[in-house]
Amino acid sequence: MKQIHTTKWQKIGLVLFGVVLCLVMLECGLRIGGYVFSYAQERHNRAALARGGEYRILCLGESTTAGQWPPYLDEWLNECGLEFTCTVIDKGRPASGTAYILSHLQDYLDEYEPHMVIVMMGINDRLHEEWWPRATQRGAIAQTKPFFIQNFQIYKIMQLVWLHVLRKLARTEVGPHFAVYDEYESATYHSLLRAEPLWDGTPPEDNSKNKIAALWHKAQKYEDHFQFEKAAAVYSNLVERQSDNYNAYIALANCYMHQGLTYLTVGKWEYVDDVLVKAIFFFKRAIQRKPTNEEGYIALGAAYMLVAEKYFQMQNYDEVGWSYYHRAMNILLRGQKFNPNSARIYYEIGNCYNEVSAYKEIPEYYEKAESMFLKAIQLNSKDFSSRDGLGRLYGQFRYYNKQEKLLRESMQYYPEYFSDDNMWLLLRYLEECYVIQKKYGQAAEVSRKGIRMFPQDSIFYRKLAMNNMRQKKYIKAARNFQKAELLELRYYEARTRTNYQKLKEIVQSRGIQLVCTQYPMRSVEPLKKTLEPYDSVIFVDNEKLFKEAVMNEEYETYFLYYFGGDFGHCTAKGNKLLAENIGSVILEQYFRQDDVIKIEK
Repeated sequence: MKQIHTTKWQKIGLVLFGVVLCLVMLECGLRIGGYVFSYAQERHNRAALARGGEYRILCLGESTTAGQWPPYLDEWLNECGLEFTCTVIDKGRPASGTAYILSHLQDYLDEYEPHMVIVMMGINDRLHEEWWPRATQRGAIAQTKPFFIQNFQIYKIMQLVWLHVLRKLARTEVGPHFAVYDEYESATYHSLLRAEPLWDGTPPEDNSKNKIAALWHKAQKYEDHFQFEKAAAVYSNLVERQSDNYNAYIALANCYMHQGLTYLTVGKWEYVDDVLVKAIFFFKRAIQRKPTNEEGYIALGAAYMLVAEKYFQMQNYDEVGWSYYHRAMNILLRGQKFNPNSARIYYEIGNCYNEVSAYKEIPEYYEKAESMFLKAIQLNSKDFSSRDGLGRLYGQFRYYNKQEKLLRESMQYYPEYFSDDNMWLLLRYLEECYVIQKKYGQAAEVSRKGIRMFPQDSIFYRKLAMNNMRQKKYIKAARNFQKAELLELRYYEARTRTNYQKLKEIVQSRGIQLVCTQYPMRSVEPLKKTLEPYDSVIFVDNEKLFKEAVMNEEYETYFLYYFGGDFGHCTAKGNKLLAENIGSVILEQYFRQDDVIKIEK
């Protein structure tokens, strides 16, 4: 039998082919594993699309939309006797604001090509202090794409392997307490040691006092306008000029933190890693220069917590995410040893334990968080942050008597030590504490106090109206709802108005029908005013329907709780009622209009 000979190049080719094949298979395996969870999250949308409905409806909103009423709407529309089938796509995103929804709108429209968009959004703009919409409105967030190799999962694995080698080499360089641990402190971390400074064009030899002051002003101005790359360049210049300046390292790290938080908030997770690793690096550099200063430890702890938050926002609750909370705790406890009489660092440690207990109700963490908050209050009884953290902890673990006592005690520090914003929060917390305990009379009294102190804020009128309804005082409730609506007609969040108008412009420019849904219990008139001129926009009013339902039954029949003042996340019955009302409106005002082309072939 003739023996087959292979040349050296053929052998090399076979080996390379085997290596490439293995890498491809490994890459496929890693990606499949990563997509499993995403697939589970999107299974309802996939199932709906797989039915091949002729008419596609895209639903946008926050947690009041995500997994709430869209499935009921899908069911209702396909059983109401239309001559075609409908596919309802749920793209609600919990804890999001209008800026997040707007930033993803174009991608959703490209992907799903809907005939109709139904949106119910805005409540999170009002309830949370979101500075980041300004970034998207100004177009200041650079969305540069990473080098294509960095998109491969194998590349990330190789980083970890390389990290293991660097970890051994780095200990003598950065000290045992600042050794690197994982992908966030990988090769990128060490490349910073060798990186060229990010010069802004200013000659380095000019270190006059006026020049340094001008650079600080310039950097802060860039950061205030969300021009993070330019700000980082100037801060880096300051670091090079003043290599022993602790504040320069802190400012540069904070700039990267600010940028990472912006990306995280608008859901641009793929850009978070690069900036947070830089923030962590420079916070550690700052600590090396002043190891007894609490600010560096607090900031580094916050950076680690932000990394953990990234994992949790991606709904990745494995041990990697939890490990960052533990790192935050460890670095804060280290800072506490240098600053045993600092109320602020005790608060930060307590807050870290509290953040973990928000995801896992671990009694041990509750006890640790409580002891830290109490120690902070003992050191500084007039510190609002510590009292706020302890109050949230008591509420989370349902110690309402402790929470009530703490809140009432805290109010005595207003106005000498606590601001109007502090008092506003205390009143809200106390009213909600009474409602949970079904002490509606006391809750109503707190709402009236809120009205006296903050007469231009509609939320206390709405809270009072809800407590009136719980006490079967329907006439008073109607009056207070009316007062709230009159206030809201005069005032609507600027960011909400801007983002609603932009969303309308984008949707209508593509010839897609826009349906704007108002929250349950709320008047639709402020929403209409926000979208003026609103020709061809369909509005869904859920005010009268839900108020009558709550009057006829109990509030808890339709809502789980009420974070919005007079409404909250719906029960199954509430979501079904909401979906049926939305379906009825679009059926009457759109699908049954002869002059409208319902489906574009």
